Amino acid sequence: MPKLGFLIKRIRYLDYEAMFKAVDEVHKSSHKPKLFILADMIYCGFKYGASPYDYKIFGFEELNAAQRSTFVTRSRAYDLDHLLNDPDAKHFVNNKFEFLKEYKDFVKRKWINVDEADFEDFKHLISDAESIMLKPIDEAGGKGIEKLKRKDFESLEAMFDYVKKSGKKLAEEVIIQHPVLNEIYPKSLNTCRLVTVLGEKGPHIMYAIIRIGSHGMEIDNISSGGMYCPIDVETGVIIGPGCDYNVNTYVTHPDTGVKLEGIQIPKWDEVKALVNEATKVHPELALLGWDVAISEKDVQLIEANDYPGNEPMQMKGHIKGTKQGILPEYRKYVKGI
Repeated sequence: MPKLGFLIKRIRYLDYEAMFKAVDEVHKSSHKPKLFILADMIYCGFKYGASPYDYKIFGFEELNAAQRSTFVTRSRAYDLDHLLNDPDAKHFVNNKFEFLKEYKDFVKRKWINVDEADFEDFKHLISDAESIMLKPIDEAGGKGIEKLKRKDFESLEAMFDYVKKSGKKLAEEVIIQHPVLNEIYPKSLNTCRLVTVLGEKGPHIMYAIIRIGSHGMEIDNISSGGMYCPIDVETGVIIGPGCDYNVNTYVTHPDTGVKLEGIQIPKWDEVKALVNEATKVHPELALLGWDVAISEKDVQLIEANDYPGNEPMQMKGHIKGTKQGILPEYRKYVKGI
């Protein structure tokens, strides 16, 4: 049972419009009565700490009590975060500039702080490239990210002027992704997220996914229209369909037609070695989600997330066979959860 304080806070700030929308969506897919779904959704909020979005994407309407108890819901995710991550150290990953400095050995791309950069810094950043990524430092989920193309500006001076006036603080070199990932979907940088827990015996990779853009989007975040596919941690092979924010599943990519399951992620051993080594930088942050980019020449970190989200591996499109969440896996490595 989730903590009372958490539940009171959730009730106070609950987005009721989103909850009723979730009820409608579950009703359409399951054909169960709306009143039953609403009552069950509220019950699952109290019993398992599940948000309405959790209820919808995990397919709780189809699961029994034993199955529901295996899921890392929103409340349990916060418990994991509070248990494993020192709040005084979170700024090392939440502040993009601090992250880029603290984890510089795992970052290969060029970048500038827009507020501090002059035109010579900008010229060095763009060099012979055709585009750069411009990012806010106070947004999540890919919000506010722009890909700026040199050809869209009259001159480098005009491009630099736009960057300085944008209000966005971080400009980065564009990463040219590995051809295997480019074939899946070429318009976004398709990154892998690996979630690690740092225990007494060292780091353990809890799960891995690949995040893929779609529908013409230039970013891979699910909240911006992308999708997730699960990856077998040992082999690096995609082992399930893509699932998007609305729990639609895709056996093939809707834009490119590429079959998703069975693709071997390139440089997988390097990817795992990278994140395992990165956990040593700030061991006081024992639960992190690492976003990794893969090119032909190397692998590198994009960012780390102290609240990595556990939805991707528990979406109903990814658990059809087991109907099990990943809480039992966490309990192998985390005491008191």
